[in-house]
Parts: sequence; structure tokens; C-alpha cells
Amino acid sequence: MIKNIILFVDDEINSLNSIRRAVIDEKFISLFANNAREALEMMRENDVSVLVTDMQMPEMDGLALLKEVKLNYPDTIRIVASGYIEISSVLTTVNQGDIFRFIAKPWKKEDDLLPVLWQAIEYYNLRRDKKRLELSLHERNAAYKKMLRTMEKQFSGKKSDLESIKSVMLTVMNYLESEIAGVDNKIKEANLPNLLLQVQVIKEIAEDYLNIIPTTLQEFSLEEILQDLRKYLTDQMMQCKLKMTTKNVKCCGNYKLLIMILLSIFKLIDRAGTNRNFSCTTSFEKYEDFIRVNNIIEIGYVDGGNVLIDDAQLLTHTKLDNYSSLLTQIGKAYNIFVTYTYINQNLSIITVTSDFLHAK
Repeated sequence: MIKNIILFVDDEINSLNSIRRAVIDEKFISLFANNAREALEMMRENDVSVLVTDMQMPEMDGLALLKEVKLNYPDTIRIVASGYIEISSVLTTVNQGDIFRFIAKPWKKEDDLLPVLWQAIEYYNLRRDKKRLELSLHERNAAYKKMLRTMEKQFSGKKSDLESIKSVMLTVMNYLESEIAGVDNKIKEANLPNLLLQVQVIKEIAEDYLNIIPTTLQEFSLEEILQDLRKYLTDQMMQCKLKMTTKNVKCCGNYKLLIMILLSIFKLIDRAGTNRNFSCTTSFEKYEDFIRVNNIIEIGYVDGGNVLIDDAQLLTHTKLDNYSSLLTQIGKAYNIFVTYTYINQNLSIITVTSDFLHAK
């Protein structure tokens, strides 16, 4: 157990010697200074619990010392032990030095000195323990608040996941219903393979989404987007020009969902089976509250001057619009939106716009 330290200050050697004899057997550490300057030096080097000072001292008197200690060491308990007693001086000392007790000289060891010293130590320890308790409660309260914020985020994420799942399932069912209803009975049999392939694409998009939930928010850089897209293209032996305006921007959001949506578009393009040229350009716009990341995918259909249409009709304007709508339903809970633009018969553009928080 750490012992309390009491610092005694008096310019009279006989007074300090008397105190030294009085406290020699006490269970606290005693320090002694002959003047206020020496006392302040000891205060800087030791964690002093109680200061006991004489009032009349040369150069720097007791009141000046008490005011200095009150300013720089407010937790130290301050006591005056002096034979100089004048009411006005005592009142000034009490008001400006904020003293705990006044011990009049000559004092009696058992009646005056030791009881006051131990009361001061007890008071110091009580205040110290109170501060430690308050600090501990503050830290626990901060930890609980952080835990609650984390739980709220997780709950909010799960709620968003559930809403997205509901929206995605409804979109899928509506898509299937409209596709089947739109096929005339006479041509259903001939068109069935293409219809089944389109249904398979929708199913895979929904499965890819379900595989990344529950949602997790994370910090990431635009460089990571580029790396993940490049890895997928390499693994699938796909040709795509990847461009990025910057790599050093960091965001915080649903990274896995963004990558899932981009890869779903890449899979769709690959599955169409035509000789396409396509590119993906990533850029960003920085705002005060968020960062907007734009991924622009340009799909070209020209090969040798002839427009190519895939046999499965996966990349027709209507189909691309439907896929964009489905992917928007998946991403909109996390501010990820997919739009399709028909430029001309040779070019279509799919834009994935994402609003993320600034990384801490």
C-alpha cells in the first residue's frame, strides 16, 4: 500500500526538529523544507498529500506558498502551523489559501498535531477515492454508451438487411411474374431457354446478396475496390479496362455490398457471351458529411463495325433496366444506387453511385 506524504515547512530548525520527533513513528512519509522555494521543489518531485507550513518566513511567506500550492496542486490538503496569530491574517489565510486546519504554536503532539494530521490524510484519501470512483464511473459510462451505439448500429444494420431482403424478394417475384406473363403462349416453348437463363441471372444476384448478410460496415480505400475488381477479372479471364481518378481516399460503409453489386454487373456482362469491350471508371466527390463514389461501367457492342446482340438477350435495354432496378433495391438501404443509361445502339452505361461516410 502506498503511504501518504506530508510536507512540513518552517524556517526555524528547532520547530522542524520538534515535528520530526513527533511524527517519527507515524505510518506516513515525512518531508521537511526550510523555506517555501525548497518546499515547491519537493512538491514537484513528490505526490504530497498534506502540506503543513509556518506563516512567517523570509523571501516567500506561508500565505504565498499556500496560494501557489492551491493553484498548482489543488488536491493537496493545506494546514497552517504558526505561533503568529492575528485575526485579520488568519481570515486572509483561510480565504485565499483555502486551508484545512490552523494549528497554533506551541502545539501538543497528542492533542493538537497528530489528530489534525490524520484527519487531513483521511480527508485527502476520501477525496482521492471519490475522484477515482467518478473517473471509473465516467469510463464505464463511456464504455456502456459505446456499446449501446454499437448495438444500435448492428440493430439498424439488421433492420436495413430485413427491409432490403423484403424489397429484393418482391422485386424478383414481380420480375418473374412480368416475364412469364409477357411471353405469348405460342412462343413460350421457343423462348423458354432464354427465359430460364434470365431467371437464373436474377436468382444468382439474389443469392449473392443473401451470402453477404448480415451487414458489416467497414473502413476501406478506393484502392481496395480496384484490387478486388482486378482480382475477379483475372480469375475469370475477363478483359476490362479499369480506371481510377485517385487511390488514397478512405471511406466507411457497406464495402461488401458495393463489391457484390459491381461483380454482379461484371458477371452479367460475361454471361451474355458477346465480344464486348467494356470499362469501369471509379471516381469520387468529397462533401462535408459524406464521400460519393461513382463507378461508371461502359458496355460497348461493336466488333468490326457490326453491332453485336447476345443470343440470350441478357443485355437488351429492357433487361439492363430491370437488373439496375433490382440492384438498386438491394443497395438503397445503404445509399448505393444503380442506374442504366442507353446512349446509342453501340453503347450502354451502368452507373453505380455510393454515398459513404468519411473514415475516422
